[in-house]
Amino acid sequence: MHHPVENRKVRIALSIVGILLVAGLLTGWVYRSNIQRLFFVSSLFSGREQYDRFNRIADLFPHTTMTVSPKTYVWPNGEPIQLPEQYNWKGQGVRVADFLAETDTSAVLVLQDGKLRFEKYWLTGGVTVNWLSMSVAKSFVSAAIGIALGDELIDSVEDSITKYVPELNGSAYEDVPIRDILQMSSGAGWNENYDDPASDINRMGRKFALGGSMDEFVPTLERAREPGTYNRYNSMDTQALGMLLVRATGQSITNLHAEQVVVSVGDGIPGLLDHRRQRNGAGLWRAQCNGSRLRKNRRTLSA
Repeated sequence: MHHPVENRKVRIALSIVGILLVAGLLTGWVYRSNIQRLFFVSSLFSGREQYDRFNRIADLFPHTTMTVSPKTYVWPNGEPIQLPEQYNWKGQGVRVADFLAETDTSAVLVLQDGKLRFEKYWLTGGVTVNWLSMSVAKSFVSAAIGIALGDELIDSVEDSITKYVPELNGSAYEDVPIRDILQMSSGAGWNENYDDPASDINRMGRKFALGGSMDEFVPTLERAREPGTYNRYNSMDTQALGMLLVRATGQSITNLHAEQVVVSVGDGIPGLLDHRRQRNGAGLWRAQCNGSRLRKNRRTLSA
């Protein structure tokens, strides 16, 4: 027979385990979105297949919607072509179909002289499927900067960014000309080593996945070089430019692009912009687009 004191200790231990288990389950449920995003970001450059995630970024991250262009642009069809059966690589013939399968290719479009000549989808790709296009959206930021300059909302690319974004004073971006940031020669230090957990890209990824503000992350970068002396690919330069656009125009990135860029390119499907809980509507720019032959590009621009 068990001693009453021992039985009581067992009951207490089981109760504690039960409470911890329930607490863990409740915490997981409450923060399930953050946990899901963290798993996604941590696997992004691990070699894991992403075709089942790149098509549903809007399901993983909070987003806003851009209105469509009142005048939709339609890609005209050109004479259809087929992809070649194979190509040569280092003296060896490689079947195109094998390459597409090995690389998990989900969509291929061929445009020539403004006409669509080939379009095909695999895996999770499709005409109406949004798809992550990563840093392609940096070009949309630079286009919006040009529009703001034309509208005289930004005086000159020679201006310091801190003239418009004073919260970047004291950071690597203090007194850095807008031109240098556009050319990714801001001088801000940036470590994009995906294998280093302490690298800037991984620090950013964790902040980004857990719903933190990218605007608060930018000032954490330290200056590594004199601005304008060295070109270093740095995604935070684009984030800083997003902050500039919001301050200079008084609009969110969503509204700015809906009014200026979407109308210009003739988007015919509502775009989505992942705002990643930015406090001011600026953001780390990633694009999502589908291969719609009818509407230039449906984009999900994530901030």
